[in-house]
This record gives sequence, C-alpha cells and structure tokens, in this order.
Amino acid sequence: MDHLAGASANAEIAGRAKKIKLIMEDGTFVSFCHFLADLFSYISQFSLVLQRNYIILPQAVSGIENLLVTIEALAAQPKPGGKLSTFYAAMQEQHHQNQDNERQEFKFQEVNLSKGEAVKLVEGESISQAAPRLQRAIERTCESTVKHLRNRFSSLLEKKTKDTPTTTALQSFNAFNHHAWPDDKRRLWDHGVKDVEFLLEHFSTVLGRNGCNPELAKEEFQAMMIYTSFKDKSYLGLWEVMLTTEPYCSDYKNILHLIQVVLVLPISAAVCERGFSTQKRIKSDIRANLHSDTVEDLIRISVEGPELIDFDARESVQNWLSQGQRARRPNYTQWPIDFGM
Repeated sequence: MDHLAGASANAEIAGRAKKIKLIMEDGTFVSFCHFLADLFSYISQFSLVLQRNYIILPQAVSGIENLLVTIEALAAQPKPGGKLSTFYAAMQEQHHQNQDNERQEFKFQEVNLSKGEAVKLVEGESISQAAPRLQRAIERTCESTVKHLRNRFSSLLEKKTKDTPTTTALQSFNAFNHHAWPDDKRRLWDHGVKDVEFLLEHFSTVLGRNGCNPELAKEEFQAMMIYTSFKDKSYLGLWEVMLTTEPYCSDYKNILHLIQVVLVLPISAAVCERGFSTQKRIKSDIRANLHSDTVEDLIRISVEGPELIDFDARESVQNWLSQGQRARRPNYTQWPIDFGM
C-alpha cells in the first residue's frame, strides 16, 4: 500500500491506497481481524464434524447447538488461548517493555500500529470498557452469525419450522437419542410415541417391504425405553448392541427397522463430494476406457479401503501375475523371496 500510495500516477487510486493503509494499521482493525480468526476456527471445527463419513443426526444437532453457544460467549470475552488473546498478550508485553519511553509504539509483524482504542486494551481494561467501537463490531458479527446459522439449520434446531414431512421427520428422529430420555418412567412411557408414529407412517413403504409391523414397533419402542438401560453407552454403541446382540435383535426386531433408517440417514453431502473427486482422479483422460464396474471397485477401494501404508500388495500382485488367460510376464515363476516391500 505504501508503494501504491506513493507511486501511483492516479490521484484517486493513491488516495484510496493511503486510506486503506491507515485502516489496516489501526489497532482496532487488527484486533477485529484476530477476533474473526477465532470465530472462523470454531466454525471450521463444526464444518469438519459435518464432513465425517459416519456422522449421525444427534451429533449434528449437538454440534450446531454447541457452536451457537460458543459464538454467543465469544461476544462477551475472547477465546481463551485464541488469536485475539494472543494478540493482546503480545501488545501488553510491548507495553511493559516500553513503559520508560515517553512515546510508546506498538508493532504487529514489524508494522507500526496506530493506537486508537488499542492503548486502553493493553493496559488491561475489558473490551466493553476500553474499546466500545470494537465491542459493537464483535457483537454485531456474532449476532449476525448466530442468526444465519439458525436459519441454515432451522430444521434441526427449531420446533416451529415450515411444516414439511422432511423437517418433521428430522425432528422426530430425536426420539431415539437415549441420552434425552426422561428418568421418570411415567414420563418415559409417552416420550417420543407421536414421533415414532409419524416416522412409521413416513417410511411405511420401505418398512413394509422389509417386514416391519407398525403396531408391534410402537409397543417395542415403549418397552425398549423402559426395560433397557444403556445410558453409559454412546449413541452408536447402544444401537450396535441392540442390532447385533440377542435377545435384543429378536425382541425389538420391528422397531429396529426404523433404527436402521436413522443410522443411514445422510447428514451432509461431503461423502458424495469426496466420491466425485475420487472418480475424477481415477477416470482421467488417459484412463477413459475403464469399465464401470472397475471404476466403482476402484472408488470403493480409495474411499473405504485401508490406508496405503497398511496395505500389503504381495497377494494382489501374486494373483495378477499368476492368473489370467495369458501370461502376464514371460518366464515368470514366483514372487521374489528376497524382495522387500
């Protein structure tokens, strides 16, 4: 910006560059940029949760709720150990080192900062008291972020959303979150019954095709909540036991059809996007004649197979060399014993 402000022949461009330079050297602006870095770090953590291959609905709901609470707390105080806290600590250290100087200067990445509200901040005062302009910007950003996140994930968070079968089904699936089941057995008897009835009707076609009896499923759901105690298990751990262990998989076989629907419900399209990227990488311009079955096998190996470092290629290479309608290699006898993988 210094070079552009001094070297530009256009007075308008030079003036804009000078103004932008002054804004970027303002301590308040630099503080706000560090706050944004903390805010984006929380959002990126939630984004990574949604990109997992085996994320389930309760994890997504819990993740967005925790994110909203964290962002609201960020409006009141900086993230502990975050970018903004680290920046303030560095500024305070410079303040203590330069206390003997009449004219204190603060630097960030070797650039002198204009003091502004930053002076009172390095003296240990809170943001709301020392930097009201910065505090207002932080609060408005947090409020706007929370508002847009609530709108984006309204089907998971709010009960009063647009009454569509999809949103109602998503909310009804929370009936299977065993950590939210009431401890009082009288309340537990009616908990989630209407949600299960809606889900049985909503998925009636696929459930009926697989032999699920809706009436028995309702009874099994109530019995499962009352007579089953697995509060110490995780969401996936509980349903793994119920689906694979006797007598649970037999006693609750009808309601477990609905549980299987819950477990395969896609939360995000991240897995699909990874599959498309893998397909583009495998079926390139120089491998355009691959058979569709071969492409599918290669995609499954790439996406769901073991890590390359854990894969022992000896058996695969041995089969490739020794089998087939014609010899793969002239004079081939066997895999070299002294060859190290």
